[in-house]
Amino acid sequence: MLKIFPTILSFVLFCLIIFANYELKAENNNSKKPASCRSEQDSYKKYVKQAKGHSEKDKTNLKKHLRCWKDKEVMLKLAKIYVEKKEFYLAKKVYEEAGAEKELQLIEIILKDLDTPENKKKFIQQSLKIAKDLKKEAKEQKQLAVTLITVGSLFAGAGFGLFLNGRIFDGIDPKPAYYPLMFAGLSLIGGGVTINYSADYKKAQAETYLDIANNHYDIGATPSQHYEFSGKGIQTKKRMIKNLKIHGTSLVIISIPLFVISAFSIYDAVDWIVNSRPLSDDIGDSIALGLVSIGFIIIGEIATLIPGIACLAGGIKMITYSNKWQKTNKPKTVIELTNLSPIINPITKTYGISMGFSF
Repeated sequence: MLKIFPTILSFVLFCLIIFANYELKAENNNSKKPASCRSEQDSYKKYVKQAKGHSEKDKTNLKKHLRCWKDKEVMLKLAKIYVEKKEFYLAKKVYEEAGAEKELQLIEIILKDLDTPENKKKFIQQSLKIAKDLKKEAKEQKQLAVTLITVGSLFAGAGFGLFLNGRIFDGIDPKPAYYPLMFAGLSLIGGGVTINYSADYKKAQAETYLDIANNHYDIGATPSQHYEFSGKGIQTKKRMIKNLKIHGTSLVIISIPLFVISAFSIYDAVDWIVNSRPLSDDIGDSIALGLVSIGFIIIGEIATLIPGIACLAGGIKMITYSNKWQKTNKPKTVIELTNLSPIINPITKTYGISMGFSF
Protein backbone atom coordinates (compact mmCIF):
# COMPACT_ATOMS: atom_id res chain seq x y z
CA MET A 1 0.00 0.00 0.00
CA LEU A 2 2.92 2.34 0.50
CA LYS A 3 3.34 2.38 -3.28
CA ILE A 4 0.29 4.68 -3.35
CA PHE A 5 2.37 7.45 -1.79
CA PRO A 6 4.84 7.88 -4.69
CA THR A 7 1.91 7.48 -7.10
CA ILE A 8 0.16 10.47 -5.54
CA LEU A 9 3.40 12.46 -5.60
CA SER A 10 3.86 11.54 -9.26
CA PHE A 11 0.43 12.92 -10.08
CA VAL A 12 1.28 16.11 -8.21
CA LEU A 13 4.51 16.39 -10.20
CA PHE A 14 2.60 16.07 -13.47
CA CYS A 15 0.26 18.87 -12.33
CA LEU A 16 3.22 21.08 -11.41
CA ILE A 17 4.91 20.53 -14.77
CA ILE A 18 1.69 21.26 -16.66
CA PHE A 19 1.11 24.38 -14.55
CA ALA A 20 4.65 25.72 -14.84
CA ASN A 21 4.80 25.10 -18.60
CA TYR A 22 1.50 26.85 -19.26
CA GLU A 23 3.35 29.95 -20.43
CA LEU A 24 5.33 27.85 -22.87
CA LYS A 25 2.19 26.36 -24.41
CA ALA A 26 0.37 29.69 -24.52
CA GLU A 27 3.23 31.55 -26.15
CA ASN A 28 4.35 28.88 -28.58
CA ASN A 29 1.22 28.31 -30.65
CA ASN A 30 2.12 26.68 -33.94
CA SER A 31 3.14 29.47 -36.33
CA LYS A 32 3.90 27.14 -39.20
CA LYS A 33 1.41 25.64 -41.58
CA PRO A 34 -0.30 22.83 -39.60
CA ALA A 35 0.26 19.32 -40.83
CA SER A 36 -3.51 18.74 -40.65
CA CYS A 37 -4.43 21.53 -43.08
CA ARG A 38 -7.48 20.87 -45.19
CA SER A 39 -7.56 21.70 -48.87
CA GLU A 40 -8.13 25.42 -49.51
CA GLN A 41 -11.67 24.78 -50.73
CA ASP A 42 -12.62 22.57 -47.75
CA SER A 43 -11.00 24.99 -45.30
CA TYR A 44 -12.90 27.93 -46.79
CA LYS A 45 -16.18 26.02 -46.61
CA LYS A 46 -15.64 24.83 -43.02
CA TYR A 47 -14.18 27.96 -41.46
CA VAL A 48 -14.80 31.06 -43.56
CA LYS A 49 -18.40 30.43 -44.58
CA GLN A 50 -19.25 29.59 -40.97
CA ALA A 51 -17.98 33.02 -39.81
CA LYS A 52 -21.09 35.09 -40.44
CA GLY A 53 -20.86 37.43 -37.45
CA HIS A 54 -18.14 39.01 -35.30
CA SER A 55 -17.98 36.66 -32.33
CA GLU A 56 -14.82 35.17 -30.85
CA LYS A 57 -15.69 31.88 -32.55
CA ASP A 58 -15.89 33.64 -35.93
CA LYS A 59 -12.45 35.17 -35.40
CA THR A 60 -11.03 31.80 -34.39
CA ASN A 61 -12.47 30.11 -37.48
CA LEU A 62 -11.01 32.75 -39.81
CA LYS A 63 -7.61 32.39 -38.13
CA LYS A 64 -7.73 28.61 -38.57
CA HIS A 65 -8.14 29.13 -42.31
CA LEU A 66 -5.47 31.84 -42.48
CA ARG A 67 -2.88 29.71 -40.70
CA CYS A 68 -3.02 27.41 -43.69
CA TRP A 69 -4.00 29.75 -46.51
CA LYS A 70 -2.93 33.42 -46.67
CA ASP A 71 -6.09 34.69 -48.35
CA LYS A 72 -6.28 38.51 -48.56
CA GLU A 73 -10.08 38.44 -48.77
CA VAL A 74 -10.28 36.47 -45.53
CA MET A 75 -7.74 38.77 -43.88
CA LEU A 76 -9.92 41.75 -44.72
CA LYS A 77 -12.93 39.93 -43.29
CA LEU A 78 -11.01 39.29 -40.06
CA ALA A 79 -9.90 42.94 -39.92
CA LYS A 80 -13.52 44.04 -40.40
CA ILE A 81 -14.53 42.01 -37.33
CA TYR A 82 -11.83 43.77 -35.29
CA VAL A 83 -13.11 47.13 -36.52
CA GLU A 84 -16.70 46.23 -35.66
CA LYS A 85 -15.51 45.28 -32.16
CA LYS A 86 -13.53 48.56 -31.98
CA GLU A 87 -10.23 46.69 -31.71
CA PHE A 88 -8.53 49.09 -34.12
CA TYR A 89 -4.95 48.28 -33.17
CA LEU A 90 -5.45 44.61 -34.05
CA ALA A 91 -7.29 45.61 -37.23
CA LYS A 92 -4.25 47.71 -38.17
CA LYS A 93 -1.92 44.71 -37.73
CA VAL A 94 -4.12 42.56 -39.99
CA TYR A 95 -4.37 45.30 -42.63
CA GLU A 96 -0.57 45.63 -42.57
CA GLU A 97 -0.18 41.92 -43.21
CA ALA A 98 -2.80 42.01 -45.96
CA GLY A 99 -1.19 45.05 -47.61
CA ALA A 100 -4.49 46.96 -47.56
CA GLU A 101 -3.17 50.51 -47.89
CA LYS A 102 -6.50 52.34 -48.10
CA GLU A 103 -7.97 50.70 -45.02
CA LEU A 104 -4.65 51.13 -43.21
CA GLN A 105 -4.69 54.89 -43.79
CA LEU A 106 -8.18 55.15 -42.28
CA ILE A 107 -7.13 53.08 -39.26
CA GLU A 108 -4.11 55.36 -38.75
CA ILE A 109 -6.46 58.36 -38.60
CA ILE A 110 -8.53 56.63 -35.92
CA LEU A 111 -5.47 55.65 -33.90
CA LYS A 112 -4.05 59.16 -34.13
CA ASP A 113 -7.21 60.49 -32.50
CA LEU A 114 -6.66 58.01 -29.64
CA ASP A 115 -3.30 59.58 -28.77
CA THR A 116 -4.52 61.42 -25.67
CA PRO A 117 -2.99 61.98 -22.23
CA GLU A 118 -5.85 59.97 -20.69
CA ASN A 119 -5.21 56.92 -22.86
CA LYS A 120 -1.45 57.15 -22.27
CA LYS A 121 -2.03 57.32 -18.51
CA LYS A 122 -4.34 54.29 -18.71
CA PHE A 123 -1.72 52.38 -20.72
CA ILE A 124 0.95 53.11 -18.11
CA GLN A 125 -1.34 52.16 -15.21
CA GLN A 126 -2.29 48.86 -16.87
CA SER A 127 1.37 48.06 -17.55
CA LEU A 128 2.32 48.79 -13.94
CA LYS A 129 -0.55 46.62 -12.65
CA ILE A 130 0.49 43.68 -14.85
CA ALA A 131 4.11 44.09 -13.69
CA LYS A 132 3.00 44.19 -10.05
CA ASP A 133 0.78 41.10 -10.39
CA LEU A 134 3.50 39.14 -12.18
CA LYS A 135 6.09 40.12 -9.58
CA LYS A 136 3.75 38.97 -6.79
CA GLU A 137 3.11 35.63 -8.52
CA ALA A 138 6.85 35.18 -9.08
CA LYS A 139 7.59 35.76 -5.39
CA GLU A 140 4.91 33.27 -4.29
CA GLN A 141 6.11 30.63 -6.74
CA LYS A 142 9.73 31.14 -5.70
CA GLN A 143 8.78 30.50 -2.07
CA LEU A 144 6.86 27.38 -3.08
CA ALA A 145 9.81 26.16 -5.17
CA VAL A 146 12.26 26.59 -2.27
CA THR A 147 9.88 24.74 0.05
CA LEU A 148 9.43 21.82 -2.37
CA ILE A 149 13.16 21.50 -3.05
CA THR A 150 14.02 21.70 0.67
CA VAL A 151 11.41 19.16 1.77
CA GLY A 152 12.21 16.95 -1.22
CA SER A 153 15.91 16.98 -0.36
CA LEU A 154 15.14 15.92 3.23
CA PHE A 155 12.90 13.09 2.05
CA ALA A 156 15.35 11.90 -0.61
CA GLY A 157 18.29 12.15 1.81
CA ALA A 158 16.48 10.15 4.49
CA GLY A 159 15.43 7.51 1.99
CA PHE A 160 18.91 7.25 0.51
CA GLY A 161 20.39 6.92 4.00
CA LEU A 162 18.03 4.06 4.84
CA PHE A 163 18.82 2.48 1.48
CA LEU A 164 22.57 2.56 2.13
CA ASN A 165 22.10 1.26 5.65
CA GLY A 166 20.04 -1.68 4.48
CA ARG A 167 21.78 -2.56 1.21
CA ILE A 168 25.42 -1.57 1.75
CA PHE A 169 26.05 -1.72 5.51
CA ASP A 170 23.92 -4.82 6.22
CA GLY A 171 21.64 -3.00 8.62
CA ILE A 172 17.86 -3.15 8.79
CA ASP A 173 16.47 -3.20 5.26
CA PRO A 174 13.14 -1.25 5.42
CA LYS A 175 12.08 -1.36 1.75
CA PRO A 176 8.57 -0.03 2.52
CA ALA A 177 10.22 3.12 3.92
CA TYR A 178 13.15 4.07 1.72
CA TYR A 179 11.61 3.58 -1.72
CA PRO A 180 8.60 5.86 -1.04
CA LEU A 181 10.88 8.43 0.62
CA MET A 182 13.29 8.54 -2.33
CA PHE A 183 10.50 8.66 -4.93
CA ALA A 184 8.61 11.33 -3.02
CA GLY A 185 11.74 13.39 -2.36
CA LEU A 186 13.01 13.41 -5.94
CA SER A 187 9.48 14.06 -7.25
CA LEU A 188 9.17 17.08 -4.97
CA ILE A 189 12.58 18.34 -6.11
CA GLY A 190 11.46 17.96 -9.74
CA GLY A 191 8.29 19.89 -8.99
CA GLY A 192 10.32 22.57 -7.22
CA VAL A 193 12.67 22.95 -10.18
CA THR A 194 9.70 23.33 -12.52
CA ILE A 195 7.96 25.91 -10.31
CA ASN A 196 11.27 27.77 -9.90
CA TYR A 197 11.51 28.20 -13.67
CA SER A 198 7.96 29.54 -13.78
CA ALA A 199 8.85 32.06 -11.06
CA ASP A 200 11.95 33.22 -12.95
CA TYR A 201 9.94 33.60 -16.16
CA LYS A 202 7.22 35.66 -14.47
CA LYS A 203 9.89 37.87 -12.89
CA ALA A 204 11.41 38.49 -16.34
CA GLN A 205 7.97 39.33 -17.73
CA ALA A 206 7.34 41.72 -14.83
CA GLU A 207 10.60 43.54 -15.61
CA THR A 208 9.57 43.84 -19.26
CA TYR A 209 6.15 45.29 -18.41
CA LEU A 210 7.80 47.73 -16.01
CA ASP A 211 10.06 48.86 -18.87
CA ILE A 212 7.00 49.22 -21.11
CA ALA A 213 5.29 51.40 -18.49
CA ASN A 214 8.32 53.65 -18.11
CA ASN A 215 9.57 53.94 -21.68
CA HIS A 216 6.98 52.85 -24.23
CA TYR A 217 3.50 53.79 -25.36
CA ASP A 218 1.77 52.13 -28.31
CA ILE A 219 -1.28 54.13 -29.41
CA GLY A 220 -4.50 52.14 -29.20
CA ALA A 221 -2.82 49.00 -27.87
CA THR A 222 -3.13 47.25 -24.55
CA PRO A 223 0.15 46.50 -22.75
CA SER A 224 -0.17 42.79 -23.62
CA GLN A 225 -0.61 43.62 -27.31
CA HIS A 226 2.45 45.89 -27.26
CA TYR A 227 4.35 43.10 -25.45
CA GLU A 228 3.60 40.67 -28.27
CA PHE A 229 3.83 42.84 -31.41
CA SER A 230 6.69 45.18 -30.47
CA GLY A 231 9.14 42.33 -29.99
CA LYS A 232 9.25 42.74 -26.21
CA GLY A 233 7.94 39.21 -25.77
CA ILE A 234 10.73 37.79 -27.93
CA GLN A 235 13.33 39.82 -26.04
CA THR A 236 12.04 38.38 -22.75
CA LYS A 237 12.27 34.85 -24.15
CA LYS A 238 15.81 35.50 -25.37
CA ARG A 239 16.82 36.51 -21.83
CA MET A 240 15.28 33.29 -20.51
CA ILE A 241 16.96 30.85 -22.93
CA LYS A 242 19.87 29.94 -20.66
CA ASN A 243 17.62 29.78 -17.60
CA LEU A 244 15.13 27.53 -19.39
CA LYS A 245 17.86 25.21 -20.64
CA ILE A 246 19.39 24.92 -17.15
CA HIS A 247 16.03 24.01 -15.59
CA GLY A 248 15.27 21.55 -18.39
CA THR A 249 18.66 19.89 -18.00
CA SER A 250 18.12 19.70 -14.23
CA LEU A 251 14.85 17.82 -14.74
CA VAL A 252 16.54 15.38 -17.13
CA ILE A 253 19.30 14.78 -14.56
CA ILE A 254 16.71 14.22 -11.80
CA SER A 255 14.99 11.62 -13.99
CA ILE A 256 18.15 9.44 -14.00
CA PRO A 257 18.16 8.50 -10.27
CA LEU A 258 14.38 8.12 -10.46
CA PHE A 259 14.75 5.48 -13.18
CA VAL A 260 17.61 3.81 -11.24
CA ILE A 261 15.47 3.64 -8.09
CA SER A 262 12.62 2.23 -10.19
CA ALA A 263 14.96 -0.47 -11.45
CA PHE A 264 15.95 -1.44 -7.88
CA SER A 265 12.31 -1.41 -6.80
CA ILE A 266 11.24 -3.58 -9.74
CA TYR A 267 14.12 -5.99 -9.07
CA ASP A 268 13.11 -6.33 -5.41
CA ALA A 269 9.48 -6.86 -6.40
CA VAL A 270 10.37 -9.61 -8.89
CA ASP A 271 12.67 -11.22 -6.32
CA TRP A 272 9.84 -11.23 -3.77
CA ILE A 273 7.39 -12.74 -6.27
CA VAL A 274 9.83 -15.48 -7.32
CA ASN A 275 11.52 -16.36 -4.04
CA SER A 276 9.86 -14.89 -1.00
CA ARG A 277 6.10 -14.88 -1.54
CA PRO A 278 4.50 -16.49 1.54
CA LEU A 279 2.29 -19.53 1.11
CA SER A 280 -0.73 -20.39 3.23
CA ASP A 281 -1.80 -23.87 4.25
CA ASP A 282 -4.65 -23.81 1.73
CA ILE A 283 -3.37 -24.04 -1.86
CA GLY A 284 -6.44 -22.27 -3.27
CA ASP A 285 -6.16 -19.38 -0.82
CA SER A 286 -2.45 -19.20 -1.49
CA ILE A 287 -2.95 -18.87 -5.25
CA ALA A 288 -5.69 -16.26 -4.85
CA LEU A 289 -3.68 -14.25 -2.35
CA GLY A 290 -0.62 -14.51 -4.58
CA LEU A 291 -2.45 -13.27 -7.66
CA VAL A 292 -3.92 -10.30 -5.78
CA SER A 293 -0.53 -9.44 -4.28
CA ILE A 294 1.20 -9.69 -7.63
CA GLY A 295 -1.46 -7.48 -9.21
CA PHE A 296 -0.93 -4.73 -6.63
CA ILE A 297 2.82 -5.05 -6.97
CA ILE A 298 2.71 -4.71 -10.77
CA ILE A 299 0.53 -1.58 -10.50
CA GLY A 300 2.87 -0.15 -7.88
CA GLU A 301 5.99 -0.82 -9.94
CA ILE A 302 4.45 0.75 -13.04
CA ALA A 303 3.67 3.79 -10.88
CA THR A 304 7.34 4.08 -9.89
CA LEU A 305 8.21 4.89 -13.50
CA ILE A 306 5.88 7.90 -13.63
CA PRO A 307 8.11 10.40 -11.75
CA GLY A 308 11.10 9.65 -14.00
CA ILE A 309 8.99 9.89 -17.14
CA ALA A 310 7.45 13.17 -15.93
CA CYS A 311 10.84 14.75 -15.20
CA LEU A 312 12.36 13.48 -18.44
CA ALA A 313 9.42 14.70 -20.55
CA GLY A 314 9.30 18.08 -18.82
CA GLY A 315 13.06 18.56 -19.14
CA ILE A 316 13.11 17.66 -22.83
CA LYS A 317 10.21 20.04 -23.44
CA MET A 318 12.05 22.91 -21.75
CA ILE A 319 15.25 22.25 -23.70
CA THR A 320 13.27 22.04 -26.94
CA TYR A 321 11.60 25.39 -26.29
CA SER A 322 14.91 27.01 -25.34
CA ASN A 323 16.31 25.95 -28.72
CA LYS A 324 13.16 27.22 -30.45
CA TRP A 325 13.38 30.58 -28.69
CA GLN A 326 17.01 30.89 -29.73
CA LYS A 327 15.96 30.74 -33.38
CA THR A 328 12.94 33.03 -32.99
CA ASN A 329 13.52 36.60 -34.13
CA LYS A 330 10.19 37.75 -35.52
CA PRO A 331 7.09 38.55 -33.43
CA LYS A 332 3.99 36.50 -34.18
CA THR A 333 1.11 38.03 -36.11
CA VAL A 334 -2.46 38.54 -34.94
CA ILE A 335 -3.41 35.43 -36.92
CA GLU A 336 -0.94 33.28 -34.97
CA LEU A 337 -1.97 34.52 -31.54
CA THR A 338 -5.32 33.68 -29.99
CA ASN A 339 -5.04 34.90 -26.40
CA LEU A 340 -4.77 38.67 -26.75
CA SER A 341 -6.89 40.99 -24.64
CA PRO A 342 -9.20 43.41 -26.46
CA ILE A 343 -8.35 47.10 -26.57
CA ILE A 344 -9.94 48.94 -23.67
CA ASN A 345 -10.82 52.29 -25.22
CA PRO A 346 -14.25 53.88 -25.74
CA ILE A 347 -14.63 54.80 -29.41
CA THR A 348 -17.44 56.86 -30.92
CA LYS A 349 -19.69 55.48 -33.60
CA THR A 350 -18.26 58.00 -36.07
CA TYR A 351 -15.11 55.91 -36.52
CA GLY A 352 -17.12 52.91 -37.57
CA ILE A 353 -19.05 54.92 -40.09
CA SER A 354 -15.84 56.42 -41.48
CA MET A 355 -14.60 52.87 -42.17
CA GLY A 356 -17.82 51.99 -43.98
CA PHE A 357 -19.16 49.75 -41.21
CA SER A 358 -22.09 50.06 -38.83
CA PHE A 359 -22.09 48.96 -35.19
